[in-house]
Amino acid sequence: MNIRWYFVLPALLLAGALGFIGYQKFKPEEIPAVQLTRQDVLATLTVTGEVRSKDRVMVSTPVQDRIESVLVDDGDVVKKGQVLVVLNRDDMEATLAESRARHAQAQASLAFILQGTRQEELQRLSSRVAETEARLKEAEAGLATTQHNYEEAQRNAARMEALHRQEFISETELDASKTKAKALKSDVSRRQAAVTSARSSLSQAQAQLAQGKRGATAPEVSEARAARQAAEAAANSAQAKLSDRVIRSNINGVVAQRLKEPGDLAVPGQAILELADPTKLEILAFVEEGDLSRVSVGDEAHLVLDALPETPLTGTIQRIGSRVNPENGTVEVLVTLVPPKDNEKVPQLLPGMTTDVNIISARLKDVMVVPSTAVRSEGSQRVVYVFDGNQLKETSVQVKKISLEYFQVLGGLSPDLRVAKIADTKLLEKKNVAPKTP
Repeated sequence: MNIRWYFVLPALLLAGALGFIGYQKFKPEEIPAVQLTRQDVLATLTVTGEVRSKDRVMVSTPVQDRIESVLVDDGDVVKKGQVLVVLNRDDMEATLAESRARHAQAQASLAFILQGTRQEELQRLSSRVAETEARLKEAEAGLATTQHNYEEAQRNAARMEALHRQEFISETELDASKTKAKALKSDVSRRQAAVTSARSSLSQAQAQLAQGKRGATAPEVSEARAARQAAEAAANSAQAKLSDRVIRSNINGVVAQRLKEPGDLAVPGQAILELADPTKLEILAFVEEGDLSRVSVGDEAHLVLDALPETPLTGTIQRIGSRVNPENGTVEVLVTLVPPKDNEKVPQLLPGMTTDVNIISARLKDVMVVPSTAVRSEGSQRVVYVFDGNQLKETSVQVKKISLEYFQVLGGLSPDLRVAKIADTKLLEKKNVAPKTP
């Protein structure tokens, strides 16, 4: 008996292996499929949108001058009062320094007149006149030298310009000569202001010395007071004009667009920057004219931003444009965001962000749908691949697109059928298949 099992056992194992191999050979290939049923679905239209601000502020300047620097760029967050743009201030800084010096001198002159004069004060005033005269001569000498150097630098820059046109020198050498002339010009302005200030100081010192020698009269006191007030007004005016060249933000916002660059001319009424208020945002979507009939004011929309894919938002169609863009065949649709609920975190949105806008165009009841991937276009017809026994059969259908993911079945199919999820023509060649459903 033991000998008999010795021969039977291998035979049984061989038969099992052959059976398993046969099963594997003839086992049907499972194809991903969907079971057709009737259900309630949302018909959606997916379009592209852009976040923009409802309130935009155009930043300009009250004076015309060259832009020295633009301190922010597109997308930068700015605070109210932050410096955004600085215009050229060289001349105004010299004017302010001069006006402040005159104001200080006028104040000193008035104080001197009101105080009266002592012998030691007269000696001090005499010394001051001498010192001021010396300072004036020094300032005039410095101005003369600088003026001469500036004129020589101008002539040199002109020569270098001619040589550059003849390609005898490089662009770098030409720029260096121009830069030197520009620096000397600024130095001339500063030295001219110093000379003017020194002359004014000398005049004041001489007047004070003369006044000290003979005493002040009532009209002279009144005149000194008026001079002080005029000098103060001039200094305040110069300060205001200098402040006009430093442009600050008047809102907490975001730079939506930078329109000018350093070196450009700033003109009153022309925007240098465009700011947006990030707390007042809306979505501008673009719907193809062929899909316009699917969209109505008041439709709900679900938004998925490229920058915040895990933070879906909800909005409502507020307005539909009245004209078609001839370049791309789209119509602008304005979507307003639904205010967040209590304790709901508000995402940080910025103007210019892009988003998918899924507009709910209809809520369909008891309809049959198939995935978009299951439908194939054959000429003017649409077909799906239906499981028929152990093969797939191409079947014509009438469908209507209701979203990116689904078609609504209008005819050609019945419930309880199984359809291949992907309409690949190679599937028709397979002879032994079975549906694989979730």
